[in-house]
Amino acid sequence: MSFRRNFLLCLFPLACTLAGCGGDSGATKVPLLFGSKEYTSETEITPTSHMKKLEDQSVLEAMVERGENFLLVVLGDAHETCGCWNTFHQNNIVRFQQETNVLFHYLYSNEITKDFGLDIGSQKATIAIFRDGKVAYQNFDVPEDSDFYRDYASFRRYMLDRIALPRVHYLTRDQLSALYDGVTPFTIYFSRQTCGDCAYMQKTSYRAYYESHPEGIEDSYIIDMDDVGIGSVKVDGVIYHKSTSENANAYQKEAQALYDAFKIEYGLDEAMDNPSGYGTGYVPTLYHVNPEGNGKKRGDVIDMSGVFYNDRIEDGEIAYTYFTEERLGLESLSYLRDSHVEIKVLLGQEVASSDREGIGAYHDPILNAFLDAAVGTIS
Repeated sequence: MSFRRNFLLCLFPLACTLAGCGGDSGATKVPLLFGSKEYTSETEITPTSHMKKLEDQSVLEAMVERGENFLLVVLGDAHETCGCWNTFHQNNIVRFQQETNVLFHYLYSNEITKDFGLDIGSQKATIAIFRDGKVAYQNFDVPEDSDFYRDYASFRRYMLDRIALPRVHYLTRDQLSALYDGVTPFTIYFSRQTCGDCAYMQKTSYRAYYESHPEGIEDSYIIDMDDVGIGSVKVDGVIYHKSTSENANAYQKEAQALYDAFKIEYGLDEAMDNPSGYGTGYVPTLYHVNPEGNGKKRGDVIDMSGVFYNDRIEDGEIAYTYFTEERLGLESLSYLRDSHVEIKVLLGQEVASSDREGIGAYHDPILNAFLDAAVGTIS
């Protein structure tokens, strides 16, 4: 098993009021699951930089329905060119993002037509903190004489009093590739924003693990395989997602080809030279990688692996699963062999129901064992 660095999350015992001045002992922290290291010191600062645009309101609706914890900026549709927003954005949003690696999502005010509990307007920006899919806190870049607007220290106190910083960070494809060129071990979660299995795992056992381990967890990474250039293409401002449908257009087929090639490149597929993969490649997949410094992405550089919630149920039993007796013999599943998990082989196990909850009783202990071995504190 590779050496791993212990990472202790530093929580700042700071407090301020909802308006960003004074103290507020009643504020409780919202634990953020995902952050972002996609924005570097070389990222150009523009009015919407250092924030990730949601495609549309439907993505926000899905995040709300899944009960996620996240940050959202609603930028007034007539506010982007305002000097007041640009000053607030550069002095507070950009600076805080670079310091903490939090992930700010954003939409424009005219893209939101439903009531999410947000106080929004075309002439202001709303910074909202969602807990379990509901607005827990929100503040604004107006008035310009407020401490929240003009004083970074106050902005920083306000945010840190209300959030627990994330320890799983989104990467770009280039950043992920660069990790394989190095020699530092890392953990990567291959996911898709539109994946139902990923959403379920993130809502339940994956999130629960991180919230039950506020300290002693090493930083890890996530890649969204729905991103442009991986599972989608962008043409004239329109994003086309992958599709295997007979009615798929040329752009959707192009996206599908990119997606299939990505899975092979990063070892999600099962092959003679890559026994840790699963079929043609599925998500959610988690790998712990011990890179050799030469860019190799398949085979024995994957020293821990798990593919979750991709079982097939037949006649009340698990008939197809990643966790088989044969695969348990792989080095990349040594963490499971050596664990205290009672049921390590899922093939043939009876399930109470054919939905995700039915197999969760088997998958959750294995996921916990993987995370303990990959990112947890070494005892």
